[in-house]
Amino acid sequence: MLPFQRANTLRAIGQLGTSVVPYLLLWALMAYLSHISWLLALPLAVPAAGFFLRTFIVQHDCGHGSFLPNKRANDVVGTLLSFVTATPYHLWRHNHASHHGRSGNLDRRVPGADVYTWTVDEYKAASPGERARYRFTRNRWVLLLLGPLYLYLIDYRFHRIVGRGNWKTRASVYGLNFALFGAIVAIGPKLFFLVQAPIMVLAGAAGVFLFYVQHQFEGVYWAPEATFDADRAGLEGSSFLRLNRVLDFFSGHIGYHHIHHLSPRVPNYRLRAAHAAIPAATRPEGLPLRAATRGFELHLWDRDRGKLVPFPGY
Repeated sequence: MLPFQRANTLRAIGQLGTSVVPYLLLWALMAYLSHISWLLALPLAVPAAGFFLRTFIVQHDCGHGSFLPNKRANDVVGTLLSFVTATPYHLWRHNHASHHGRSGNLDRRVPGADVYTWTVDEYKAASPGERARYRFTRNRWVLLLLGPLYLYLIDYRFHRIVGRGNWKTRASVYGLNFALFGAIVAIGPKLFFLVQAPIMVLAGAAGVFLFYVQHQFEGVYWAPEATFDADRAGLEGSSFLRLNRVLDFFSGHIGYHHIHHLSPRVPNYRLRAAHAAIPAATRPEGLPLRAATRGFELHLWDRDRGKLVPFPGY
């Protein structure tokens, strides 16, 4: 993967021009139309959500130090984009690094780093109340609708502030909260939420969907610490989603998630080329989007069979 880990400044600038710029223009147009009728503005939330997601992928790459050649430039751009995505840059980077360090390792699961998944034995040993809470959190509609609300209104605003991370982590939360409050006051709470709410609902649901199906699918690789293989976890523990050109564009090519976990330093604009360079014998076939949705029916890891399974009785 080394040849594909080279960041390219011109390609990075071009991607900023096809992500954050159209998002801000659509936001402004929605705000203008909202003064006439909110119903006129609402349809624009769909493409705006797509560009929001694409902007977040750029911020995501900055957090890996892969988007631009210079580390400081990555941090500056990632921090600036946090004011667009409402996602604290340093806090998110800290938590996401934990995800990459633990993904696919059964003995290193931790709530917050991944979509937390119980084993069959853990489910059997749990109390009825614990099972009910776990079932609630694994419900697809809870994940797709309530999950993003929790992230943007609670987790990114208050979670892991005191006594967690370094000063940059805490400053990214406090600073972003202050900036968002200033934007709400300046624009006006009603107009801000009329425009922002539908965008966040759509983009948040799409983001949670992608994160979920990237690691919760039939045939996914998970292993205990003793036999864990990081390369297999990258190629087989992360899905390769076969998306059409439009969805691939708006998702920032993150459907090639197996490449991203195999080598997080590959920028998103090189993921497709890196995938093509994998020898055909070991290259994943890809998971169609419709088949990926079956991952929402799998909730427990069966250690004996080495696979994700539904809840008992289903």
